[in-house]
Amino acid sequence: MIEKYPEFRAMYEEVYSICRSMEDVMKIFSDELRILDENTVMNMIDEMREENEQIKTELQDMKANRHNLEEQKQTLEEQNQTLEEQNQGLKKEKKGLEEQNQSLESEIKRKDEKIALLETQSQESRRLYEEMARQVDELRRKLANQDQTV
Repeated sequence: MIEKYPEFRAMYEEVYSICRSMEDVMKIFSDELRILDENTVMNMIDEMREENEQIKTELQDMKANRHNLEEQKQTLEEQNQTLEEQNQGLKKEKKGLEEQNQSLESEIKRKDEKIALLETQSQESRRLYEEMARQVDELRRKLANQDQTV
């Protein structure tokens, strides 16, 4: 092959001498491993930096979210306070209406009793009136009979 491609002779000789010298081969592998280790460390550092930046971004987002949640909590607490005050007012109003309702029911009961009494009195008056009207009619008949007999 060297005869066919004489321009590569120097390289072939170098490769042959390297292969002959195991120490040189080990040095090449050692150098390559060192370069790989350096590249691996650099990649790990880059990955850690990216991860650190991502964590910082997430932390900022969480802080902003926390701030929003605190504002929402404050708003909800204020709304709750307002609703509690309204609830207290409605309870007082309900109590007043219940008392008013009881008062009106008592008044209705009294008026119903009065109506019942008046109806009873009216029936009694009607009965008395009818009784008196009969008596008057009877007296008129008696007078009319007496006037005819006289």
